[in-house]
Amino acid sequence: MLSKSQLFNIYSENLNLVSRSLFNDKSCKGQYLCPICLKIFLLEHLQSNHKLYLTEEHVPPKSVTWKRKVLTCNSCNTKQGGMFDSHLPIAFKAKAFLRKEPRVELDTNFTINNEIKSAGTTAITEEGGYKIQFDPKRTSPKGNELIKELLKEGNRTPNINVKFKAGNPKNAIVSIIRSAYLWAFSELGYAFVFNPNLNSYRQLILNQSDPEDHLKKVIKAKFPDNAKGVNIITKPENYGCYLVLIEPKVSGYSEKLGVLLPGNMSSGFELINHVIKGVGNKCSTWECQDLNNSNILNNQELCIFPYMYWKKKYKLKSSSQPDNK
Repeated sequence: MLSKSQLFNIYSENLNLVSRSLFNDKSCKGQYLCPICLKIFLLEHLQSNHKLYLTEEHVPPKSVTWKRKVLTCNSCNTKQGGMFDSHLPIAFKAKAFLRKEPRVELDTNFTINNEIKSAGTTAITEEGGYKIQFDPKRTSPKGNELIKELLKEGNRTPNINVKFKAGNPKNAIVSIIRSAYLWAFSELGYAFVFNPNLNSYRQLILNQSDPEDHLKKVIKAKFPDNAKGVNIITKPENYGCYLVLIEPKVSGYSEKLGVLLPGNMSSGFELINHVIKGVGNKCSTWECQDLNNSNILNNQELCIFPYMYWKKKYKLKSSSQPDNK
């Protein structure tokens, strides 16, 4: 597995090559852009004694079985980890719980006989039943005494209302979109990032826009058997987007999800909306170009493939750098 300094060197060189090729900019040597906030970092920023520094991040989050590592700044990693990524394993654990996967356990708030407040866990047993466990540390001393009394053998079974902690579904979806964006960056580098159509995705990840506009860009469907990771949809030919396949796994439950990211053309969003409307059960018939392990990052000719592909297909006239405000 690559170290932080090795990751920095690979993507710093990619930034240098892409900037020279696309913008004739020779000032980026030795620099690294956080792929989310686009702030500039140097090799020295691998050390945590700076206010802003680069951190190693697992993609998707480690809690749902990671596949890649990238560098993001500590601000993006910490804030977005708490705001979005923390909800992903909880949401998937809740799905596993609803499917009654054995040994899955959810944090639970309890109300007993409409008066005693407590907290603890509810687990699925091997037989498919439920096991409730009260946590004395999250219950008042008086509540603990009342619970002990109620649960004594021979007493009438108490009325227990439960409220499960299942995370925020919208935040979990933003986490999936974030993982797809970072995974595509890990394979394609800055020629992918310098796509103006991705500005709104970065705003979403930075919590600067309403997630509602992006929720439909995460698709649950049957995809081509050979499709995995980062792809371009090549057929139907009028689909101008990337397809990133992510399969989070928690407590034995996994789900393959596809995230649509726009290609670098003026009509990128129009085409994505067209794809969304026509998805239905057609995803399994799509043909995809596999971009995984393509080794284009530090190849002087291939490093701008994510731009040249769309230029050739849609006859782009020019490229513009993303808005990093």
